[in-house]
Amino acid sequence: MISTIVSGMAIEAKNGSEVLDCIVRVLHTDTSNNMAIVIPIFPKRSGGKGVNKRLYFVGPKTLSLDKVNQEISQHKLHLLIKGVKPRADVLATDEELDKKYLRRGQLISIPRKKRTLRYETIKPLVQDYENRTLILDPQVRHELVTKRAKELKSKTCSSQRVIKY
Repeated sequence: MISTIVSGMAIEAKNGSEVLDCIVRVLHTDTSNNMAIVIPIFPKRSGGKGVNKRLYFVGPKTLSLDKVNQEISQHKLHLLIKGVKPRADVLATDEELDKKYLRRGQLISIPRKKRTLRYETIKPLVQDYENRTLILDPQVRHELVTKRAKELKSKTCSSQRVIKY
């Protein structure tokens, strides 16, 4: 049986999966090219010692739709029908962020400023449908990010920062 996998779905890896080792969200599927682009939902921990391990997010990866469907039928992967609840701060409005994080003397909370800055940094890369699809291709993404970083270089923004956002 072939499952219908669509953007926004979450897939959980079970023991023995060869294609995944964590819970991922499907960003894009292309049946004509037999591919699904997914991204891990939760951050990974670095290999640092003790409590100094930092959290970091991993970029998207491309999987074979046939392989994903095969592992679903073998119960190595599980579709999470109810999805995965995002962190509260991810969905928070500007007002909710300010209510939670605003400190005395501030007009706008630091998390709200950072979120706005991050979005403004990547806005040209994600604001239209064509770019949102192209940015999922690793080679094209590298070219788009490098171009955007060069545009921002005079504004003290490195390509590493654009990649991070």
